[in-house]
Amino acid sequence: MATMLHLVAILCAFSSLQNNVRAALPVNYKQSEYNKKMDEAMISWGLAMAFIAAELVLMIAGFSLFYALLAVFDIFVHVVGTITVVFFIANEWHVHTLWYIFILTVLIPLLAELAAVLSIVIFRRRPF
Repeated sequence: MATMLHLVAILCAFSSLQNNVRAALPVNYKQSEYNKKMDEAMISWGLAMAFIAAELVLMIAGFSLFYALLAVFDIFVHVVGTITVVFFIANEWHVHTLWYIFILTVLIPLLAELAAVLSIVIFRRRPF
């Protein structure tokens, strides 16, 4: 559930990316500067969407279903991620902040999920 909320929050962040990009630019900016920052924002947004979707697929597949510690970690990180994305939208934070949110609340849980999948598929290690 927390992962789904995080996904919805990231989806909502798409509508505010222009405001966050403008917050990252000086008062008198050129269109090329805007386009460069907007491209960066779209890349970080797209990666966050893809990685959360991949984590959801792995979770639904049931590989990490019985890893209790991983479940608690995922819930905590995705709740924190949802809250930070909401603040990112509401307060029009600098667009670089989205990269930090991506690394801490999207990439790290995906890597943990992949480690659980690898431990089951390759090493045949079951948590039960």
